[in-house]
Amino acid sequence: MNYHTAITTSPDSTHHVGICIVRKREVRFVNPAFEKMFGYEPGTTKGENTSVFYVDSETYERVGQEANALIAARGIYSTDMMMRRKDGSLIWCNAVGQAIVSESPEGSSLWLFQEISGRKQAEEELRQARAAAEAARVAKNRFLSMMNHEIRTPMTACIGLIDLLQSTGLTPEQHEFADGAKSSGLELVSLLHDMLELSKLAADKIDFKLSDFDLRSVVSDVITPLSLQAEEKGLKFSCSIGASVPVALKGADDQLRQIISNLLGNAIKFTSEGSVSLSVRKEADDGQSVTLRFMVYDSGIGIAEDKVGRIFEPFTQADSSDTRLYNGAGLGLALCKGFVERMGGSIGVESVEGRGSTFWFTVALEKQMLSDHLNAWLPVEAGKAVESCAQRSACKDDGFISC
Repeated sequence: MNYHTAITTSPDSTHHVGICIVRKREVRFVNPAFEKMFGYEPGTTKGENTSVFYVDSETYERVGQEANALIAARGIYSTDMMMRRKDGSLIWCNAVGQAIVSESPEGSSLWLFQEISGRKQAEEELRQARAAAEAARVAKNRFLSMMNHEIRTPMTACIGLIDLLQSTGLTPEQHEFADGAKSSGLELVSLLHDMLELSKLAADKIDFKLSDFDLRSVVSDVITPLSLQAEEKGLKFSCSIGASVPVALKGADDQLRQIISNLLGNAIKFTSEGSVSLSVRKEADDGQSVTLRFMVYDSGIGIAEDKVGRIFEPFTQADSSDTRLYNGAGLGLALCKGFVERMGGSIGVESVEGRGSTFWFTVALEKQMLSDHLNAWLPVEAGKAVESCAQRSACKDDGFISC
């Protein structure tokens, strides 16, 4: 096989491809595209040692060792590397080398070079953009964390001072003003807390601590204060845990409390009349872990169909008008989504505008290995919204136990 046979190809395909035949690391043949790529006059590269095309001696030696071993075994060597032009300027090239096989082998190899400086520049710009975005994200999270603590401290002091003020001889009208100021302060503290949690979640700095817990206690901790809020609004509040649901579990109970609290709190907030309920059902059980489905139903204002897809995004509410009746920045559902997904579950909503909503989420939790009598169900108490222990036998309804 002669050199011309080895490099036979169409003119279009070699227009931007430099072709070079090398023997003992000396140039024996090049095409015009190669000389143009490296800035040489036509016919001036033959006999040159290939070291003139490398950026330094270390790269020259490394590529030589790697390529010789592969080419000698009749393999194909390919690499991206920075190379030097005649005027000293540098370009990125993709270099591919292969042995030339002939009846009387001369130890020659065929090399193809294609400039990829544009691609490398784009990759570097993308890397820098990603680094800048990451730096901005870190700076944003640090700012949110710092401002959260800086604002919460005086805000907490203000709420305490309002409590002290209300213990003095205020007129009914002054009491009303103080209550409004305290309520606004608590809303702001809650917003700051949610912003901090979101920033920590984005930075993967929330500790999802796994611990043993009793599902009844978790539910009771949440529904006790919320049932009183529902009662104040004249809402019917109910809760049920499936009779087959194990209650001795292990998982991130702190986050589980936050998810249930956020969903129930929203349900009460957006419901002016009717009912709010929580139900817990077993969806799967492999003996060592159980997947539970939590459902929060309300008969409130519901969500428009075109808003459902965005409801779990930060700073989003179904009603975003300037005159909306409900407070909040729409961070709670974004937190719920982040927590649920980090716990390996999923979350969603089914809603009809004007007729209410059902928010649901699933989580997989480990089962504690306890004796049967410790896993026996005992009812949860939540003020006037639940039945007493003495009445638990009358609470069963279609396989569920009211809590």
